[in-house]
Amino acid sequence: MRNLNLYALIASAMLVFSSCSTDETLLQEEQSLDLLKSYTIQRDASGAYSLDYNLNGNVEVDNVTDVQTNTNEIYLYSSRSESNRSFSQGLSKDGDQLKIEFIDTNSDKQQPKIIIIDDDIVFAKDENLEMLSEYSITGNEDDTYYLDFKVKENVKVDFIYNQQNDVYEIHLENGKGENSNFERTFTKIDGNDLKIDFINHTNDESRGIISRDAAAKKPRFIIQ
Repeated sequence: MRNLNLYALIASAMLVFSSCSTDETLLQEEQSLDLLKSYTIQRDASGAYSLDYNLNGNVEVDNVTDVQTNTNEIYLYSSRSESNRSFSQGLSKDGDQLKIEFIDTNSDKQQPKIIIIDDDIVFAKDENLEMLSEYSITGNEDDTYYLDFKVKENVKVDFIYNQQNDVYEIHLENGKGENSNFERTFTKIDGNDLKIDFINHTNDESRGIISRDAAAKKPRFIIQ
């Protein structure tokens, strides 16, 4: 009888130890995940910006504005409490720049920092010269980025990779275009910045407007 009790005690201890080890392993696996799963930055036709992002596991979120750099900082903290995994918020642009930085306190891996340089179409001097209607860019866990945009009528679109400057260029100019909605997927390689420029070729000689210089490169995306 004593042997049976001893065997039962050993079996119970092994079961408890196994259960604790399993829980600890699951906790370690959960903690090893990057807390940020994906995010989407969008500018709609009215010129308003918004941010949607999805998280891995239970995560606490804290939004902070760095007043010195005018950066929207989003801190992510691993949590044991049940929490939302999808968030949506409006964004305000400082001048012609919008800066967003995710800070994952659970990981030493560098997190994305996004800079968008764009005119404010609400206060644009001539809205008719705006060729781009709306756009969104989505960042994923595997360092792929999905760009979705819509142009106005009678705008022709051309895609060029500028190898010298390592920039993906999207050229917009007046002309008969077959489509108004476009999609492209880009991959960020070897830790380099991903740079995407929309280049607006505005040519309106009747009003003395001919623009093919650097000032026409808006919006510009820099993902660090």
